[in-house]
Amino acid sequence: MAFGLVSGLIWSLVAATLMELFDTPRETPTVEIATVIGSGVMAGVLTSFGMRVPLRKYGKPAAVMFGALSLPLGAFLFGALLSIAQWSVLGRALAPIERGLLFAGLSVITIFGVALLPLAILTTFLLRRVVGSGQQRQGAV
Repeated sequence: MAFGLVSGLIWSLVAATLMELFDTPRETPTVEIATVIGSGVMAGVLTSFGMRVPLRKYGKPAAVMFGALSLPLGAFLFGALLSIAQWSVLGRALAPIERGLLFAGLSVITIFGVALLPLAILTTFLLRRVVGSGQQRQGAV
């Protein structure tokens, strides 16, 4: 869970940067930034939790494939959770499926995907290492 919190926080900062929420000319309400960060953390936890069993079962060779799949999966979860958070906090339109599909699609068909895909694969390899070390600790007890 700690891995998901940290990776979700880092990925939410990437999303906030791509959404230009940190640009100085634009005044972005703190609550909007908070919804982005909160949604990113929750998406990170859920994505990490969902990837843990397949990474344990299939190991290192499949980590590249799962890393590639984690980008659109995490982006979908982020978009859906962001829609729900911004609807409940800011009163924006509720469209979690639409926003999830939008973010998932943008994560793979835009130029950002070229940079984000290797980062997603790296994050998955790090998660695999964490999952593997937890499994070793359980076997040692």
